[in-house]
Amino acid sequence: MKRSQMCVLYAMLLTAGLVLAPSHEAAAAGEGYWSTSGAKIVDSSGNVVRMTGVNWFGFETSNLMPHGIWSANWKALLDQVKSMGLTVIRLPYSDDIMANPVVQGVNTAVNPDLVGITTLALMDKIVEYCGVIGIRVIIDRHRPDSGGQSKLWYTATVSEATWIAHMQTLATRYRNNPTVVGFDLHNEPHADGTEPMATGACWGCGDVSRDWRLAAERGGNAVLQANPDLLIVVEGVSCPSGGTPNFWDGIPDPDCGWWGGNLTMAGQFPVRLSNPRKLVYSAHDYGMSVFNQQRWFIDPTFPATLEPFWDQMWGYLVKQNIAPVLIGEFGTTLADPKDSVWLPALLRYAETNGMSWTFWSLNPNSGDTRGLLLDDWTTIDHPRYDLIRPFLVPLVSGGAAPTRFLLNVATAGTGTGTISSTPSGIACGASCSVSYATGTSVTLVAVPAAGSTFTGWTGACTGTTTCTVAMTAARNVTATFAGSGTGPTCSSPVSFTNQSGSFNTTGAICLRTSAPVNGWGCSNFDGRTVSVNGRPATSTCGAGPFPIAPSADGFTYFMVTGGSISWANLFTW
Repeated sequence: MKRSQMCVLYAMLLTAGLVLAPSHEAAAAGEGYWSTSGAKIVDSSGNVVRMTGVNWFGFETSNLMPHGIWSANWKALLDQVKSMGLTVIRLPYSDDIMANPVVQGVNTAVNPDLVGITTLALMDKIVEYCGVIGIRVIIDRHRPDSGGQSKLWYTATVSEATWIAHMQTLATRYRNNPTVVGFDLHNEPHADGTEPMATGACWGCGDVSRDWRLAAERGGNAVLQANPDLLIVVEGVSCPSGGTPNFWDGIPDPDCGWWGGNLTMAGQFPVRLSNPRKLVYSAHDYGMSVFNQQRWFIDPTFPATLEPFWDQMWGYLVKQNIAPVLIGEFGTTLADPKDSVWLPALLRYAETNGMSWTFWSLNPNSGDTRGLLLDDWTTIDHPRYDLIRPFLVPLVSGGAAPTRFLLNVATAGTGTGTISSTPSGIACGASCSVSYATGTSVTLVAVPAAGSTFTGWTGACTGTTTCTVAMTAARNVTATFAGSGTGPTCSSPVSFTNQSGSFNTTGAICLRTSAPVNGWGCSNFDGRTVSVNGRPATSTCGAGPFPIAPSADGFTYFMVTGGSISWANLFTW
């Protein structure tokens, strides 16, 4: 449908009362760790929180990385999410990422900081940057392996014990990090087979091998043992019996819904967690274009069928103040005109009842639904985004509050020196940036190199002693060093060629390039470097070419410890 037609249809729906503008209730702070109170999610101060976010999938696929970073910059994608007013990212994964392989297929030209990164390190970076820009994360155990969705939380190759162990590993990894607010235990458990031979996920049937409610208790309590601050997100099933309906066996069939979307039995058989205030139920709901045979769509009274269906499946949990509901997935291609009625109606229902949601998906390459971005991974897909935008709710006025802030440290002056921090993180001789949790007190120490003196701090600190900054906002600090700028003090420096060589020594020694250079690169230095022109060398040269400014005399100096020192493929440019 053309965008102009969509806008006209949206206006008609608004006039008819099928779409309401958001009520703009008082914004919640969203600070600290979250819990529940009745059917509400609340922050550490008791303020009500509503999540209105998006799914960014890919970790659960054979790519083992969020999609799109094969073309776009990963931070730019998160910045786009932030600018669109989305406050939460649901981040699916499969257990395959836990082997922590090096991620393949990243466009390193636009993501140079992801060269050689592993899957878990990539997740760390995403979580850290989300904390800096004020986006929360729900980690979603989407699949046991990247091959496809499973009816149960375990398979023949990924056991329940493995499922729990991997969730505990990730929960522990992000303990004490309020950026990660929740853990979705398993995506879309669903029915398989028919009664009395059903083999799929049931709810309340008592069979420990199939009863998702019992498994969610085991898994949820294990996650809370590893990280007691997380919300535990428990999806529904498709059919409570665990079997698909049929009309020939004479056995009554319960009403079924979308995979993961049936919570009809949660009121009778609730999930019992060690901390009941950490339980959030989750339902999935999709449009006519995803599957066109659902009874609530083909009923001639549509759209009057929608709200009673939602009430029956999961809405009652909120209306009866039993527990919060997160609509974890919902999306559409908008190919069927009914979906342009269904989508705003669902968003209105969520808003009226104070429910949270995460739209499926950010990705344009979801075959079932498309997403909020076009294929260039930059441009907004307005037919979808313009329908959800009126229902976005900030966690605070102007957007979500960061859970981490960047501390940017730089040096200035004619001299050289190093800067270190307590707690650790800052260790640089030129410039570096490290994020710290909100409220962290960071103490910086400046140490001048030989031949230099420390003359003072500027920015967030002043004076000539230590610098202590409270990370309640992003901070910038500069340390100024005075000196001759001739590099480290060297007694009888040993010159070496720019191409290759070796040196054996039993003690520290100063090596000097044999000719003035404007830059420096290397591909095979053995890593015993202590400093380069008075600045600490924090990694070996084997990582690839990098520029080094020469000292005032035009030479480059390497201070090295004892041992066998060798280098090759050195060059200038």
